Amino acid sequence: MDALKENTGSCPDDVQESLRSIRDMDTLKALLRRAVKAKSTDEFREALNDVVQARN
Repeated sequence: MDALKENTGSCPDDVQESLRSIRDMDTLKALLRRAVKAKSTDEFREALNDVVQARN
């Protein structure tokens, strides 16, 4: 969450809630890399949604 906020200026509540629900460390590490590279919160949200959908 901090990486996304630092990179894009914000970390919306829905993104924070989704991130808190993920327990797998490899998934969180991959999302951290995406957060650092994201040009916007929407770009990161897309990556996050892909991960959440893959888990279900």
